[in-house]
Amino acid sequence: MTLINLTVLAAGLISPLAINRLTAQEFFDRGQIVDRSSGQCLTVRESREDGAAITQWPCNREEERQRWTVRRSGEIVSRFNGKCLGIGGGSLQNGKAVIQWTCNGHESQQWQLQKSGEIVNRNSRKCMGVNGGSRERGADVVQWDCNDHEDQKWSVQIR
Repeated sequence: MTLINLTVLAAGLISPLAINRLTAQEFFDRGQIVDRSSGQCLTVRESREDGAAITQWPCNREEERQRWTVRRSGEIVSRFNGKCLGIGGGSLQNGKAVIQWTCNGHESQQWQLQKSGEIVNRNSRKCMGVNGGSRERGADVVQWDCNDHEDQKWSVQIR
């Protein structure tokens, strides 16, 4: 397993050989996205339905609900069900849950990986973080004004 800080991804510091193996559409594939504060992975609740919440849960390399593809378009797609991470209703409000939804190209389903490790929603310009900075398993992932807290910083594990 390789741990890649989003700083490295955002700065384009992946080796040219690794880039050549990626399709034009994908930035990385088969990775887990790990919250730096809790050390837990971004996880789809046990549902394939639109609107299901995204939580943090202890990382398990075999858990398909924790595996993601990040596309060059900024979409973060679940390997579990092919749905995109997004913000419900395209909301601009703090605390709005990160959910899964059928990919539709809307900016609320597009994310920017920052050198700092933050993942910023293109529609709201808010950071993906863990609700209340919780370190508890099952805590919801939400958007919030970027504030440089560790719960808004992420790393990627590629197996």
